[in-house]
Amino acid sequence: KLRDDIQSSSYDSIAHRIENGQTILELQGEDYPTKIFGEHNMQNLSAAFNVCSALGVEAVDFYRSIQNFEGASNRLELIAEGPNSVAFRDFAHSPSKLKATVNALKKQYPDRKLVACMELHTYSSLNATFITSYRGTLNPADEALVFYSPKALAIKRLPPLAPSDIEAAFAKPNLKVTTDADQVIEFLNEQEIENTNFLFMSSGNYGGANLPEWAKKALSN
Repeated sequence: KLRDDIQSSSYDSIAHRIENGQTILELQGEDYPTKIFGEHNMQNLSAAFNVCSALGVEAVDFYRSIQNFEGASNRLELIAEGPNSVAFRDFAHSPSKLKATVNALKKQYPDRKLVACMELHTYSSLNATFITSYRGTLNPADEALVFYSPKALAIKRLPPLAPSDIEAAFAKPNLKVTTDADQVIEFLNEQEIENTNFLFMSSGNYGGANLPEWAKKALSN
């Protein structure tokens, strides 16, 4: 039997603005800088605020506390930072999450170049029919690379994919597609670090290429 005492309420993104690469919440004329950003996070904050309010938490206490929240691991997680560059990793691999993540970082730092690396790793993302759903998801990035492993295709018993298939599916101009982990690092080494952000999106490990370690070294120089 369904409960008849459950109430639902709609919500949208919590009131905020972006200044100099930081998202700031606004409440009654006061600013509350946060460590997280992106529309999905702002929507989640709004939902959390509604729940806390229903439980009797004062609004100002919620806003003060949320300033220390660093987000979930592997969800727009900051892994390296330089004077005018940052590197994030994200578990995003579905088309909708990929699009949201790329857009969030570009919106947060509109004046910086964005370099995005994505790995096709899950069963669905390696499906020749499904990958057409990724069309346009990487377009906000200034430079983009897609990595996939033929071994992953074999393990999942999927038909082979050609780089040209992936290029056509994403429809991203100048998209680089590779099955070689070393070429992922070479691609990153070719990028300017100055005024550039890096985004690594995968539920795998890019064939063993250690992108977080690359970012920590590159951005610290």
